[in-house]
Amino acid sequence: MKHWLMVFNLKQQLRESAPKVDKIAAYEQRIDQLVKAQALRYILKRRIPYSILTLVQRDDSPEMRAYREDRGKLDEMISNYAKMELQLQSLQHANEQLTALHKTQEDELNHANSQVTDLTRRLASATTQNPFSRSAIKAAAAAQDQINKLEAENKELSNKNMVLMDEIDEVKAMVEFLRSERVNFGAGGPGSPVQRIVSGTGSLPAQTQSEPITGTGPSPRLDSSALADLADATAAPGESSDVATTA
Repeated sequence: MKHWLMVFNLKQQLRESAPKVDKIAAYEQRIDQLVKAQALRYILKRRIPYSILTLVQRDDSPEMRAYREDRGKLDEMISNYAKMELQLQSLQHANEQLTALHKTQEDELNHANSQVTDLTRRLASATTQNPFSRSAIKAAAAAQDQINKLEAENKELSNKNMVLMDEIDEVKAMVEFLRSERVNFGAGGPGSPVQRIVSGTGSLPAQTQSEPITGTGPSPRLDSSALADLADATAAPGESSDVATTA
């Protein structure tokens, strides 16, 4: 009786787990197809004969169409990463200039405050000696107008600085996101399907298709580290080290 109950429970568990097992199998098949497609792109980049390229391009399977879409998204992401790097550099430069201007305004404000304090003291002394000293009153009024103007400019400058800092934080967050996406999905990343095929852990498909290889990627000028990162993301295995050295 106990054995029969155990068998019944096992069969029930198998029936409940069947959809999950099927979904896992579908995921594994999808991963294998993408790995083969990535490996095929690596081979095509090595200029295989035109006849083989023509044969491969006839494959219009859903897997290859999905691969082309994913590859296009990745190329667009790498291009956006380069643009965001340039925008970040521009915002940082603007922030440095704004910070220097803010410091100058603060120095002028402190100097004006000291002048107002001195003029107030002199006005009090002059009023005590001569209640109708117009020159002292005019000087104090002019100094007060100047300090009010400087305070208004300083407040406006502080607001601009806060807005610029918020923009810099947003750009930094976007750059970090694009960098992580490039590392995870880029052709030269540590988990790249191409790396798996080259190392012998995968196999090539009998007939698959890839789109013609066209040059994509950022054209803006970046610093050496940014160029090395982008080159590593778009270069095939074995080329990334040479590209990084050249950059």
